[in-house]
Amino acid sequence: MELKMEGLPFAIPPATTKYYVTKENVVPKASEKDDRCKIKDQKIAGNKVTGSAEYMDKDGKSESKREISYSGSSYKGTMKTRMTDKTGKTMVSTGTMTGRRFGECTDNDKRTLSVGGGRSSSRVPP
Repeated sequence: MELKMEGLPFAIPPATTKYYVTKENVVPKASEKDDRCKIKDQKIAGNKVTGSAEYMDKDGKSESKREISYSGSSYKGTMKTRMTDKTGKTMVSTGTMTGRRFGECTDNDKRTLSVGGGRSSSRVPP
């Protein structure tokens, strides 16, 4: 994912993340066990997935909106996040992502793996 943060005086290095994606889990969660993150809504219409989420902790909250379009064995999308700290200071980031199918999954692949780099990759179901 490539991420741009408004007002940040330097570029954030892009990151590559691998996900196991199924028809039931078209937008992977950062953590299945993180109850601070709530999916507020998610809609699937044709090849497009849209939705929003909210994350809250002791330091503030984040709200994000995303849109992902699937095409064959690849996808592209955007995510806009508004972060507000406990003092009320707000920062906005915009992330762009692309991904492609790169093979079948095994049970060991059903975990999130961050590996650094410049794109987001997902194993998209056929």
